[in-house]
Amino acid sequence: MSWSSNEFYEGKLIADESVKSHLLKDLSNISKRDSECEIDDENLSQCPLFLIDTTGYDMPEISCDDENSRGNEGEVALVSIHVQELIENYGVSIDQIGVITPYNMQVQLLRQKLLNKYPTLEIKSVDGFQGREKEVIIISMVRSNLHGEVGFLSDSRRINVAITRARRHLCIICNVQTVSHDPFIKRLIDYMLENAHVRSAFELID
Repeated sequence: MSWSSNEFYEGKLIADESVKSHLLKDLSNISKRDSECEIDDENLSQCPLFLIDTTGYDMPEISCDDENSRGNEGEVALVSIHVQELIENYGVSIDQIGVITPYNMQVQLLRQKLLNKYPTLEIKSVDGFQGREKEVIIISMVRSNLHGEVGFLSDSRRINVAITRARRHLCIICNVQTVSHDPFIKRLIDYMLENAHVRSAFELID
């Protein structure tokens, strides 16, 4: 992802020509039935960057009284929708998908929702994916509040690890208004808004 190269390595980290343009459509198991797999004017198999914005939708973060961890049940639902879309409409296999979130509480909520249907789906914290990659990475950023508090999201190293785990398709799910209070995250979101296919939670949840 060119954003990481520019943000952390002054643009000196350049992907090899053999991998920098890889898309889901280049995988042998991906459906080629484009007419049946369209999301508006974009096809996920040809979409390396995807942003789902929950701003304005009632998807507040939740927390436990006895710990600092956070969860977001609305984002859990959106992760489930995106995973289902990739698997059922595009033929992406479960082992090609990874779900990452910075909060252990969200890891547990995601596992409770998804593992019954997709028992081998990997859902882990950022540290759990250190040094590994997947064809698809879906990131749930969790934080959604009126005060612009982002917590762990301000850890630039961890966020860089998360977004660079994806080989062909990166989906970020977040409340753009909340997370953009952090200057580092705002630069990432601005890049996504300019370069990714952007959807609102209003478009995806009835």
